[in-house]
Amino acid sequence: MIDQKINEAVARKLGWSCHEHPILEKNDIVMAHGWVRPNPLKACFHEAVPDYCHSIEAAWEIVEFVRHMQTDSQMKAALKCRLALHSDGQWNMWFPGMSIGEEADTAPMAICLAFLKLDVQVAS
Repeated sequence: MIDQKINEAVARKLGWSCHEHPILEKNDIVMAHGWVRPNPLKACFHEAVPDYCHSIEAAWEIVEFVRHMQTDSQMKAALKCRLALHSDGQWNMWFPGMSIGEEADTAPMAICLAFLKLDVQVAS
């Protein structure tokens, strides 16, 4: 999966939605696609979703999202995550309570790939 597709898959799982909207381009109205964040306080069109694959700041939104998910206490315990840098330079993100993990060259990519493996409904 290419990075942009991963970013979009993560965004959808976080509750972002893709919409078409009209824009003015060279005195003509054309349809463009944009993304809407699920938070009503920030509900505006964005040309693209955050770069979750490369930005640790964007990827950390995933960690915080999982940490604050409204779920029962048993599932909350299973969703505790661990992020580690191995001696070989690979990053590992895993959810020990669910036996789900992923390894990548960077921490943001490891976070994204592990999050996409979660088989829980996380979008609000």
